[in-house]
Amino acid sequence: MLDVGIRIIVLRLQFWKIWVNYVDVAVTVVSFMEVLSFAVPVKVNAAIFRLLRIGKLARAIRMLPVTNALGSLQLLVKGLVASRGMLFWSFCLLTFLQCVAGMVISTLCRDYLLERISDAPNSQAVQDVFLHYGTFS
Repeated sequence: MLDVGIRIIVLRLQFWKIWVNYVDVAVTVVSFMEVLSFAVPVKVNAAIFRLLRIGKLARAIRMLPVTNALGSLQLLVKGLVASRGMLFWSFCLLTFLQCVAGMVISTLCRDYLLERISDAPNSQAVQDVFLHYGTFS
């Protein structure tokens, strides 16, 4: 609460131009209400607002100087950001292929199980396939 108050006094109108400061004010108000809730019962879950405040650490990471150790990480992140469209469509394609492969395998196992169940319903092979691949539903 003290840090937000000092920043409001020092920065004045500049404080309200940064959207993350609104989160800080909300966290401070909710924390203050939580402290007051011992005297007056108020249902406020301050844990969610505190988790939002942890997001401020991401801002601090941007301030770190880029050294040789972080240079490769920065290059990797820039490459991922530049290719996010391609990554999205690759994910969609691979998900589709995995679903199709799953349907083909389940159909093949279903046919195998139906043949084996009619011959010997309690055979070890039927039980192994059932345990490995499930109920097909």
